[in-house]
Amino acid sequence: MTVMNKIIKAEGIEKKFGTIEALKGINLEVNEGSVTGLIGPDGAGKSTMMKIALSLLKKDTGTLSVLSVNPDHHKAFIRQHTGYMPEVFSLYTDLTVEENLNFYFTIHKMDRKDYSKKRERLYRFSR
Repeated sequence: MTVMNKIIKAEGIEKKFGTIEALKGINLEVNEGSVTGLIGPDGAGKSTMMKIALSLLKKDTGTLSVLSVNPDHHKAFIRQHTGYMPEVFSLYTDLTVEENLNFYFTIHKMDRKDYSKKRERLYRFSR
């Protein structure tokens, strides 16, 4: 019998934006080596759930483990081991891709010695 590692395990995840319930009682398990898609209409909470899993947004309630850690407490780890390509183009259009990367690198106060390595990883990820 093979034991599957849970890449994502979410139980009872909820998120509100004011009075709007973006997520209500979401349970989700993603096994290592699987391909999983979140499907639903606009406003169903797909992007909200992904942003919570990737530590880009905080959940209101529930428990969540991504790569065996809590994204709320291990943001750097989650961000080092995952990639996220949003559906909406969010770069500054008057800057080059390189200038955008440098801008975000600077505002997030990332270690300058890691810049080249991380930039190359992002370029490889987006090909």
